[in-house]
Amino acid sequence: MSFLDIYYDFELSLYVEALLAFALAASFPSHTCG
Repeated sequence: MSFLDIYYDFELSLYVEALLAFALAASFPSHTCG
């Protein structure tokens, strides 16, 4: 595994985690009012 492969996996995991966090916030609008 090269460094770019590890970096790409890391970036992809951050992107997926951000999408999950956004979906969670969208499903609970009351939490985003603060």
